Amino acid sequence: MLLILMSTHELYYKTIGAFFGLSALIIRICGDFTAIYLYPGYDPIVDMISFLGSGPGHVFFNLGLMFSAIVIMPFYISIAYILENEFQENTKLIHSYKVISLLSAFSVFLIGFFLALSNIIPNRLIYDLHAFFAIIAFFSGAYSNIVAGSLMEKSTRFPKIFAYMAYAVALLSILFLVTWNALIEWISTYFMIITQMILSVYMIIKKM
Repeated sequence: MLLILMSTHELYYKTIGAFFGLSALIIRICGDFTAIYLYPGYDPIVDMISFLGSGPGHVFFNLGLMFSAIVIMPFYISIAYILENEFQENTKLIHSYKVISLLSAFSVFLIGFFLALSNIIPNRLIYDLHAFFAIIAFFSGAYSNIVAGSLMEKSTRFPKIFAYMAYAVALLSILFLVTWNALIEWISTYFMIITQMILSVYMIIKKM
């Protein structure tokens, strides 16, 4: 029975985790671009992503954020599981990656939640809470990508390109937090999404 549970655990966090990751990113992209389509004159060069959360397509954007944030959690756990199997001497570091990446996902959920709530209850404080959790999401995302990158760079299971992409995601996240620039926010967010999509597909193909 114990062996069956262990094998089920491995299947869930390694194979199914990647499918959750890919599904979450598709949900997020659909929500974003539906909201953009419904937002006349929206310009990603000057308009922050969160503007979509109070625009005409706010329901699609906010639900996309919240659902994708929940659905992607097994993906982060699966990466931690794979790294932990390869780097058993770095258990504490990998555990910190898992906790912080889940914190990042939960922060994204709260961004969508408070943007949605601000449409129902117009209040400056409620709206500003989304910005607070956006800062947490970008900081925690930068940390988790630096940790994942440092391990993937030494890994025999992941090509080194994923380590460099993780470092780039972290750098862009920090750059956005320093500049608070709309275009950099879009580049940072979608470079992360593209990286995670490629990684998810790779994990599915390799049955990791």
